[in-house]
Amino acid sequence: MLLGLRSRWGSLLPLLLLWLIIGWWANAQPTRQADVLQHSSTSVGGLYGLEQSSTLPGASGPTSRSYRWSNGNLQVPLWPNGSHSRMMQLEYLAPFSPTMLQFEQTQALSLPMQPELRQLSIFVPAEVKHVNAINQPNEQNGRPLGLLLSNLNWQELGATGWANLRTATPFNPSNLLLLGGVALVLSLGLARHWVALFGTGLSLGLAVLAWSGNWLNRAAINSLSQLVLVAALAAGAWYGWQRWQRPINWRWLLVAIWLITTVCLWTPTVQYDGVGYYAYLRSAGIDHDFDFSNEFSQTPLELNTGVKITKTGYAANPWSVGPAMAFAPLWWLGHGSALLGGWPSDGYSQPYLALTTWGSALAGLIFILSCEALLRRQFSPKIAALATISVYLASNLLYYSLFQGAYAHSLSAACVSLMALASVRLREQPSLGRWAQLGLTMGATIVSYWIGALVLILPALIIWPLLVGKHRRAWPDLLKGLLLAALTGLLIVLPQLAMWKLLYGSWLTIPQGGNFATPRSSQLWPMLVGSLYGMLWWTPIYVLGLLGLGLSVRQRQAWPYLAAVIIYLVYISRLPDWHGSGAFGLRRLTTIAPCLAWGVAALLQRWRRWPGAAIGLLASFGCWNLALMARYITYAIPRGYPAIAELPLSAILLSNEPLELSRLGMLLGNGWFGSQLSNFQARSVWILLGLLGSLAGVLALGSWLGRANSPSLNQEPEQVGLGD
Repeated sequence: MLLGLRSRWGSLLPLLLLWLIIGWWANAQPTRQADVLQHSSTSVGGLYGLEQSSTLPGASGPTSRSYRWSNGNLQVPLWPNGSHSRMMQLEYLAPFSPTMLQFEQTQALSLPMQPELRQLSIFVPAEVKHVNAINQPNEQNGRPLGLLLSNLNWQELGATGWANLRTATPFNPSNLLLLGGVALVLSLGLARHWVALFGTGLSLGLAVLAWSGNWLNRAAINSLSQLVLVAALAAGAWYGWQRWQRPINWRWLLVAIWLITTVCLWTPTVQYDGVGYYAYLRSAGIDHDFDFSNEFSQTPLELNTGVKITKTGYAANPWSVGPAMAFAPLWWLGHGSALLGGWPSDGYSQPYLALTTWGSALAGLIFILSCEALLRRQFSPKIAALATISVYLASNLLYYSLFQGAYAHSLSAACVSLMALASVRLREQPSLGRWAQLGLTMGATIVSYWIGALVLILPALIIWPLLVGKHRRAWPDLLKGLLLAALTGLLIVLPQLAMWKLLYGSWLTIPQGGNFATPRSSQLWPMLVGSLYGMLWWTPIYVLGLLGLGLSVRQRQAWPYLAAVIIYLVYISRLPDWHGSGAFGLRRLTTIAPCLAWGVAALLQRWRRWPGAAIGLLASFGCWNLALMARYITYAIPRGYPAIAELPLSAILLSNEPLELSRLGMLLGNGWFGSQLSNFQARSVWILLGLLGSLAGVLALGSWLGRANSPSLNQEPEQVGLGD
């Protein structure tokens, strides 16, 4: 095989060598422009968002400038690392205190207090890789403010030319991107002349970007090179795996992947909105009431809201009761663990928070098992597994399963997935038991996350053939089934209605107020490509799902999923709070993750002739999601709104090291299992037993889903590549 490949592509080796030399030369050229304020890497520390003023004090009177405040400890990495000295230029105000400039932690210059805009040029030696500006900040409107910077840029002073090759390396981001791109094109099976044309165009394009010396271009190449390299390695691993002839149990492989990611990353956290969801459990279990005043005013947890008393005299709780209903058994396991292990039984000690948030991790597993069972009915087991695990690992569903377990988003995705599966099973073989299962999952979808009620169009369209097809003569049985489903769903929703009646005096209400749910002008385009949580940048796997659903519009099986996605997106894009405020990506989209997984599977079905490229793309999306998530969790990207809205898109997407291993290491070390390795306590065994016991229950559910899974409805003959 290798001999044949060498014979076929040997003529490309001289071209490949030429491409690498071009990339080597281009990347050896100095960086001519790096505007830190306008296009700041997220690795620049200590800067607030971009602001504008027309009254800044200049030397000749008020002047108009855009500017950014530092927080008193500005940290500027001089990336990319070159072999030449740099000239750094600043325009700044220092209204509160003197400022100390440091080169690599060594004081280089002291700047006095400066009430007017002043320009400064600083010569920075070649060996300096970091510059810090430290001063005593002044508290203004809740923000510590240090320097006001209206300009901060630097450029290398070295000359261009071949002489720089001596200090450069041929293994630079441009050449790594080139090698990865060519490898992926080879996996498509294109003719040699097309590969040569692609490689030449890519080489010249990358050379122009690198030679321009613009920081943004260098950062873009660096980010793309790492993602493309991951894609190429994943494609190569896929082809190597294909040589393994043993049969694969895809469902258990998915469980293994979930287990590995959970052990590595799961971090029990209850904060912000999660406190509202958790308050139901603590108030009922510890205080034996539903007065949430102390849960909101005396909690040790992070919370961004205060106590609001309703007309019934109770503290308002605008969050849904569904997560508390689902996680209640786990909370009581935590209560037992606290008593047995000697923790405070106050509802806030480690066992309570760990076991409760474990529910969202298990919900992620339920999503994986049920979504795979759903997709397997229409697609091959391989495609069903790949689409499911890709949506889980490459979207914000991973974040809300493992890092914000007190939120409802992972549970919502699991409920919608189970609802879709129950609908398909009912359509295949109607029975009263399956009607009850449908009602149960519909009620759970509503009560876990109210906006999920929009997705009820999905089961309605899936079971529509029961009403108009060959079963239409069995109307008595259909009416019994519909009535049973409605009663079962109402029974599940009843606790929420009762809670609203208790807290707000009405069985039906909008706790946040009517304006919260009233549609406004559409923000659909910003939702897709905007810098504030745009799907294309934050969760590109969702865009693949949309594309797959759109291309499958002629297939009847796609209509329910496409209709649910359209209705859901159109509505939430018109909400005043369409972005969900402070969040990792568009968090409300996790509710339609099962529908988008169907679209990803449909796209993989179309790409089954190019499995290597498809696997590479999915792997790069997963890697991007993990890297972005690591930067978000470690505050390299602002987590609050509107601070994150003030960042330019380049500051979110581009970084001098997008796949920072140090940040990933922080996630591993801060996770529950990682922290147990470094600081194990014998009493934590009680928590571990609770985790394992609940996991066994979910795996039993997964085994039942596997037995209940019918053969694929896709009757196409066997396919090569991604088909089985």
